[in-house]
Amino acid sequence: MNPDFEALANAIERDRHLRAHRMTVEQRLIQGAALFDYACEAALTGLRAQFPTATDAELEVRLRHTLTRARELEGVPL
Repeated sequence: MNPDFEALANAIERDRHLRAHRMTVEQRLIQGAALFDYACEAALTGLRAQFPTATDAELEVRLRHTLTRARELEGVPL
């Protein structure tokens, strides 16, 4: 990796950590929910590309299946 780029990436990561430490629990929960919503929208976009004729209800079922499978793979209890 380019040393200048690596230094910049490290500085950005340090800044992210410092901002996270300054957040309240409520802010972290809100941020977590927003990130989850964003991830679900991204996943739905991918599913729509894979299954262009699927209805919204079918895509929701596929998304739920994907989330359940991810939890199982990570060993997170349902």
